[in-house]
Amino acid sequence: MKETCCSQVRFRLAITRPILGIDVDSKYLVVHLLLLDGTNRARQFKNGPAGFRELVEWLAQLKASDAIICMEATGRYGEKLAKHCHSLGFKVVVANPNFISRHKESLNKHNKTDPTDALAIADYARCFEGRLRAWEPLSPVREKLRDVLGQIEKLKKARTMFSNRNHCGLNDVLVMDSNNESIAFLTAQIVKLSEYRDSLFEELPALKEARAALMQTVGIGIEIATALVVRVQMQNFASGRELGAFLGCASAEWSSGKQKRRGRQPKAGDSDLRSLLRLGAASAFRTSFYRDFVDRLTKRGLSKGQVIGAVARKMLLIAHAVLRSGKPFDRNYKSPLAT
Repeated sequence: MKETCCSQVRFRLAITRPILGIDVDSKYLVVHLLLLDGTNRARQFKNGPAGFRELVEWLAQLKASDAIICMEATGRYGEKLAKHCHSLGFKVVVANPNFISRHKESLNKHNKTDPTDALAIADYARCFEGRLRAWEPLSPVREKLRDVLGQIEKLKKARTMFSNRNHCGLNDVLVMDSNNESIAFLTAQIVKLSEYRDSLFEELPALKEARAALMQTVGIGIEIATALVVRVQMQNFASGRELGAFLGCASAEWSSGKQKRRGRQPKAGDSDLRSLLRLGAASAFRTSFYRDFVDRLTKRGLSKGQVIGAVARKMLLIAHAVLRSGKPFDRNYKSPLAT
């Protein structure tokens, strides 16, 4: 794709730095650049080291070496580019694809093409320039932990599939033996990777302590605690509410005129982590610790699913408070704001 100039397109809100929106796939980077003089540039680069260097040189030629680089969090195709740009001092933003999709709809852009996606990403970064959270690369050990957790989750889903197959009415002995061997193999792999996961935590004492602290809270076991400390950098969130919104567990209000009801949770962020939290909440909401909270929400007319979502959010608030304060979880703690 040749570089194109869209000087006739002007953005209304002034920006303080050039903004580069990038649509990433396995082979190419389709970019849309917003410049300070109000003009736009669009171009395509290869997704690889040579393309990265060419992209940086192109930005330098356009005097946009201080550009904010924004891309979507879709897979890992853009991770190498993000690391490369971060190492050169660029502010890199990895945005939630749901937010980009909704922003694209607000622009009345209904075509699904790489150039229109890159434009929507750039315009999203323009609108929220002052609120964009800078992306930071994980340490090598945390990257390994992330891969291990992902593999364990896949293995557990596969084991569940084979376990369910045992109850579907299999009659052939050879098939049943094969199914049981598959379950045994998957179980052995899960045990092996779980041991490797724990050995990696030994290399990160601070992360290990944080996981241990979270495991003391009601509803958070080893799986949820591990996922939280590995996948989420808690120190980047000023409050538990901000963390809840980031993971799609925020509470929402729906009111119009005289009609008022509790809105749906936005379901943004890491869907696998949110599912884990809801599983923990489904168990925790029956405990005495959450009894008053659950009774209060039930009397307000919330369904069981909504209550579980609220408990999941409450668990996040407590987890953030525990790690933020550095104090152990106290089930008898009463916040001064509660009175």
